[in-house]
Amino acid sequence: MPMNILLLNPPGDKIYLRDYYCSKISKANYILHPVDLCVLSGILSERHNVFVIDAIVERLKEKECFDKVVEMKLDVIIFLTGQVSYKQDFSFLQKVKEVCKNVKIIGTGDIFMEADRSIFGKFHFLDAILLDFTTKNILSYLEGEISDNIISGERGNDVATQGCEFCIPLPRHELFKNKMYRSPFMRYSPVVTVLTDYGCPYACDFCIMGNIPYKVRSVENVMKELKYIKDLNIREIYFDDQTFGANKKRTIDLLNNMKGMNFSWSCLSRVDLVTDDFLSLLKKAGCHTIIFGIESGNQRILDLYNKKITKQQIKEAFRLCKKNKINTVGTFLIGLPEEKRDDILETIRFAKEIDCDYASFNIPIARMNTRLRKNVIEDRFIESEDIEADQSGGFGVFGTRYLLPDEVRDLKRKAERDFYFRIKYFVKRISKIRTMCELSVNISNGINLWRKK
Repeated sequence: MPMNILLLNPPGDKIYLRDYYCSKISKANYILHPVDLCVLSGILSERHNVFVIDAIVERLKEKECFDKVVEMKLDVIIFLTGQVSYKQDFSFLQKVKEVCKNVKIIGTGDIFMEADRSIFGKFHFLDAILLDFTTKNILSYLEGEISDNIISGERGNDVATQGCEFCIPLPRHELFKNKMYRSPFMRYSPVVTVLTDYGCPYACDFCIMGNIPYKVRSVENVMKELKYIKDLNIREIYFDDQTFGANKKRTIDLLNNMKGMNFSWSCLSRVDLVTDDFLSLLKKAGCHTIIFGIESGNQRILDLYNKKITKQQIKEAFRLCKKNKINTVGTFLIGLPEEKRDDILETIRFAKEIDCDYASFNIPIARMNTRLRKNVIEDRFIESEDIEADQSGGFGVFGTRYLLPDEVRDLKRKAERDFYFRIKYFVKRISKIRTMCELSVNISNGINLWRKK
């Protein structure tokens, strides 16, 4: 018997980005598709009636969202949450449960990455936790079976380590309000999010992704989704792989299949993966922007946090991207526990030296199930019950051995001012705009950045 299932991104008083175990507050005016819900829409639609409410992108107030949910006569709600917003999220779902007593409520998000069955004694509205949104285990669970990748209040289930390849049914992109989503680097609207692998084969100490079993989608399975997206007349894609190109042979096969499809897209990758030939192929397949996790301009800090890259590799990757006319984004962490003020100033200088097209300066937070979290608890930077955090610096900042939290926030603001408020940068940014959509996005992001200064 088909169930009525709601995929819910709950309401919030800020633009919360909760998907893929990495919650944060949007620093500008962008919000991408919650990829967890996209993937689940295809899996669940095989047997059930699926509905989507993304209260963040729709800007729904709590009362508006509550009324919509209650009216839907649902059997199941699967919701996103995270360290950045879980108190608001849990409060909202508790209210829903009080009215819709028979609805099964299942959560997924970074807040649950260290969870066990004791959580159900604290939060009675919660029926289960989904730990891997790319498997069909959720279907088995809904049919009353014991399922891997599910923590249930009814029974204890084992969490299985997944294999190296997976396939998913076509995500139901048409269920989402595609024209409302925005990428900070998009050239065309609408934009959709696609996942071609899951987890990450690297193990940086501050990142949760290295603790998720890494697996890749078959090229054939990805191409089916891309052809479906093309049939929806959507041209812009954001590939949400944590390290696009980690499996080089498979990625080259995918890129060769994408040539001629006229997609425009961006992705995340690593500086030690890109070569001149690989970047040339990326460009031919439609890539216009690559996001690189740089984190620090200090080699000691890079080594300490297991990045396994060098400053020379970073410089070379950015040089090659410029040669191949691919825009670059550098992401940087400001305020790792071992950093002094001079280390952070070195990072700011390095961001300008490598000449990123965009730079994202973030404050490290104690993400669940990371080595960094274990270390900052052991070193008494935070207590084990300290969970709420936002990498934009609003809350959850723990400082360094040498700098107070407010000093770290001030240095983050300095980094953004020093990088973005330069005449040279402004001229460069304007000269690289290619479409009206890109112009609109840049103006919107610039206004939001200025307001926050």
